[in-house]
Amino acid sequence: MRDKAKYTLAAVMAALVLTSPAAAAVSPDRETAPDFLIRQCVHADSIHLSDYLEGPVLLVFYDGGFVTNIQALRYAKEWDRRYKGDGLTTIAIHSPFLEPSKIIYNAIEVVGITGAMVPVGLDLEREVYDLYGITALPAFVLVQPGGAIAAAFAGETVYADVESAVQDELKRLNPDIVLPLVARPMKPRDDPDARLFPATPLIQLGYAPGNIANADSGLHDEYGDYEDNRSRDRGVVFLNGKWKVGEYAVTYSDSLGGGNNHIRIIYKGKSVWILPAFETGNKPKLYVMQDRSYLDKSIWGKDILGDQQGKPYVHMAYSIPYQIVDNEAFGVHQLELIPGEGDVSVYYLFFESDVQN
Repeated sequence: MRDKAKYTLAAVMAALVLTSPAAAAVSPDRETAPDFLIRQCVHADSIHLSDYLEGPVLLVFYDGGFVTNIQALRYAKEWDRRYKGDGLTTIAIHSPFLEPSKIIYNAIEVVGITGAMVPVGLDLEREVYDLYGITALPAFVLVQPGGAIAAAFAGETVYADVESAVQDELKRLNPDIVLPLVARPMKPRDDPDARLFPATPLIQLGYAPGNIANADSGLHDEYGDYEDNRSRDRGVVFLNGKWKVGEYAVTYSDSLGGGNNHIRIIYKGKSVWILPAFETGNKPKLYVMQDRSYLDKSIWGKDILGDQQGKPYVHMAYSIPYQIVDNEAFGVHQLELIPGEGDVSVYYLFFESDVQN
């Protein structure tokens, strides 16, 4: 999602779904943030909103299964560093849509890789998400002391607007406060004025999304033999070898063996990310080729390792996004993913764009 959307207070409150006992007494007409209690948390035993309302609270809703949402958690970390001493409490809420992201240890690992130390509520059934009427992630709700909603935003390019709203609230509470300049975008693509090249959209695998060009619609949820015809079609996936095509993932079993197994796609983008979805709990290797040769070390993604022969692979210990390619420039490439050790399940491929100069 590239369009910036700022919710009015009336729109936010009109969208509330008051489903919990704690929120049942909250009237949308009062423009008050519904109270909630999350018992599964990171960096907190539990999170009860009403316990924090002596000062302003910033709620950061995100889904740790999406690359762009993880960026919101990094901003939450920075805002906590900047404004905790001025009375702001920043609370992140992981509200996952993807099944792998609902597994607790995967959610915890995402928090760990960002280094965020803010309280993080694991809203695994999206109850708080629904309670607040959120319709797009990441989303941000700024709550005043006492519980009134000051502002709400959604989108991948609203970080400066969120921080400006935080500063306005802190100035309202303390007119003499001295605050830093609003932080520059962490990445150029975070700038709302950035123009991005049109990249291949996120490709979710499995038979339900319909992105596998050579999948037999009559062969679902069981292993079959697939043949890649080497078509040059862009933006679709081709399987080769023995794979199981599930509803939202494709799986290779190491026990079945066989040669020349791969996933292939011709894509347009700068960086490539992958979300694995484990069925067996192992830690598989997936080798990476691009444009018919093993990935050159100059364009290894940050999560790529090299084996004893220097061949690039990603070692997937969790169902979290892994960056496997980071090209020097935006362009069109052919990507091949080749199973190594262990059983491999792939949930989606994400192709990050680049900013036009």
